[in-house]
Amino acid sequence: MREIRRPILEPTHFGARLLLEHWWDRQCRGGIVVGRDLPTRATACVLRNLAVYEPVEGGRDYRVRLAGAAFMRRFAREIGGLMLSQCVTAEKLDEHRRDLESAIAVGAPVMHDVRVMRGEKVHAEFETLHLRILAPGGVASWALGGVFYFDWA
Repeated sequence: MREIRRPILEPTHFGARLLLEHWWDRQCRGGIVVGRDLPTRATACVLRNLAVYEPVEGGRDYRVRLAGAAFMRRFAREIGGLMLSQCVTAEKLDEHRRDLESAIAVGAPVMHDVRVMRGEKVHAEFETLHLRILAPGGVASWALGGVFYFDWA
């Protein structure tokens, strides 16, 4: 199986759009702060699609502070509490780390359409969304990741 990632300017999945809208709404109020703005009623329907990443070792790795069920599907195991380097292969680690670094450093959403191919057939398709958020207390920058699957027959 191989992944084909394509950057997108805006998400099409309803859950990703809802999360992005909530994130933009919170930006003018100081951003999303874990514990204050996450979780909230506005994001309750997409919590299964979200993971919170805390930079460690100067951003060389990330601790997955919380991960919804969509990440179990994505990584074929529970990843909450693990380091990002424990969740992905070495060849994919830089790609994942770049998305998180970019979201934190630039403060702009990082979005991709991802197709998992088995031969010439699409095995799965989903959108990823990475956003800068703030740690509890609102001082340190963390990242919020979203995985939104397109499931159709």
